[in-house]
Amino acid sequence: SPSLRSPSYLKVAQDKDAGLSLFPGDQAVMSDVEIGRALNTPVSLPAKVRIAVMRFEDHGGWAWWSEEISRMDADSVAGLLGKLRACDRVSDASPLPAMLMPIRRDVPNLRVAAARYQADAVLVYQVRTRQFERQRFLQEKETKARCQIDAVLIDVRSGIIPFASSIAEAFVATKAKDDFNEAETMYKAELQATARGLAKNADELTTFLKTIPVGESK
Repeated sequence: SPSLRSPSYLKVAQDKDAGLSLFPGDQAVMSDVEIGRALNTPVSLPAKVRIAVMRFEDHGGWAWWSEEISRMDADSVAGLLGKLRACDRVSDASPLPAMLMPIRRDVPNLRVAAARYQADAVLVYQVRTRQFERQRFLQEKETKARCQIDAVLIDVRSGIIPFASSIAEAFVATKAKDDFNEAETMYKAELQATARGLAKNADELTTFLKTIPVGESK
């Protein structure tokens, strides 16, 4: 009889189990048939895409210390929306209304919320900041940090994520006289870095949208 490692045995096993998962426990999450469909489904978007935008919060949100911080945050989002709206493939880009935000922000629930909003796609972005230890070249009131802005686009119709982008922005925060504390200084600098990162995410997304095939529309 052929060895379990012989080419002939392996060929029979491969033919018999072609396309089947090597890990049966995965079936509880997604069946092999569903995985196959996801991998083989061609991705397309309408000629004019309506995009809902939301930020994935992972720190419970920030308290607004000042009108300046609130304005800076709004400006960073407005810059992202402006770049998306300027794209020929985008009919509209707007924040997903807060009252539609699902408690569990996973892909299935976001698709439902976006469908109610009649959005073709959802752009979800997340901002993570890591503060470095003080370095010798920094002044006493300066702190260096790195801001990571990740973004994914969810196709509402299929649930597939055809686009993902990750941008890193380093910045140095310098405490100003009118800053309430170091945390406020850091957040102002983070918002500036976030605005730059979101603009780059938007540039990459609009470039991608120009290449994706045109599919069904509403």
